[in-house]
Amino acid sequence: MRGADGARPHRLPGIHAGGFVANAKRRLLILVGIAISVLFLWLALKDTNFAEIGAALERSQLWLMAPLLLAYGAYYWLKAIRWRILLKPMAEVRTNEIVSPMMIGFMGNNILPAHLGEFIRMYLGAKQLGLRKTQVLATIVLERMFDVLSVVLFLGLVLIVGKNVPEKLVTVGYVTAAIGVAAMALVACYVKWTDRFLRELRRLLFFMPGKIREAILHQLEVGVEGLAAIKRPGLLFGIATTSLGQWACMGVSNYLAIRAIGIDTRMSAAFVVLAATTFAVTLPTAPGFLGTVQYAFTVALVPYGIAAGDAVAASAFFHVPTYLAVTIVGLWFLKRTGYRLSQLREDAEDEFEDAVDPPAA
Repeated sequence: MRGADGARPHRLPGIHAGGFVANAKRRLLILVGIAISVLFLWLALKDTNFAEIGAALERSQLWLMAPLLLAYGAYYWLKAIRWRILLKPMAEVRTNEIVSPMMIGFMGNNILPAHLGEFIRMYLGAKQLGLRKTQVLATIVLERMFDVLSVVLFLGLVLIVGKNVPEKLVTVGYVTAAIGVAAMALVACYVKWTDRFLRELRRLLFFMPGKIREAILHQLEVGVEGLAAIKRPGLLFGIATTSLGQWACMGVSNYLAIRAIGIDTRMSAAFVVLAATTFAVTLPTAPGFLGTVQYAFTVALVPYGIAAGDAVAASAFFHVPTYLAVTIVGLWFLKRTGYRLSQLREDAEDEFEDAVDPPAA
């Protein structure tokens, strides 16, 4: 945590109470993340074995890795364009200028617990652009809203209008579509009547523990600083189209991974995988999202009659090269900044505490 003047107090980790508590929280987050990853990895593997997975990978079409990574790269380029649009009311910046903090942040998500990469991205972005950290965090909060809406929209559409969709997934599609409409209505209310929306939400969340309720409200209050972009029709159109475009690219990446294993299925299955993986990686798992990605592929593909071993193999074909690509690119950008990862991790942990612990009234 920071002092009243915004400066970080000198710390000797583990000696004073604050350092001990911070280390204890970090260890707990890591242990919880590992436990969740182990659980989901077991769920993914319990109906298959390594021999079946290995056989599926041996017959994979490796040449499809090139277009998969190309689509995956387009996903991040569109994400950078969207971030530039969200930042436009606060700073004029070129897309290539914000690729560095963005990729360093996603690299941090790959190798650090608790999604600390988001706070690395906030820290570096604010420093590079000369903005307040809350302004940059506001754009990241809004990104998450548009990500959820885009993925929910794709899932609802493919499950309702897609061909040969398993019957139980069609039901999921209607439920998802209803949730998506409700979510869009809530976002519209948040944008149009922000103060009133937050007051009413505080009342509706009366049943939650005080600290959790205040943390949620604090994030939404921070997000208000980024609303300028979505109140301007031209910028809102750009944000919406890049959001849909980037998640379409991610769906294509998933589809290529599925086809690489020799699985003959429709595109709708790839977007079910997209939704499952998107929501799975939001969980506090071990760094690298091991286990959650594998389970997301199996829970999405098995209803299509695909063997669990093939589903896990498809997850590996997707997960390994994309994980390595993001991590290597992020580390390359990090080296160019002159920062050490340990230094950024410490800064990110402080920003994480500031973000999740709203200021006292």
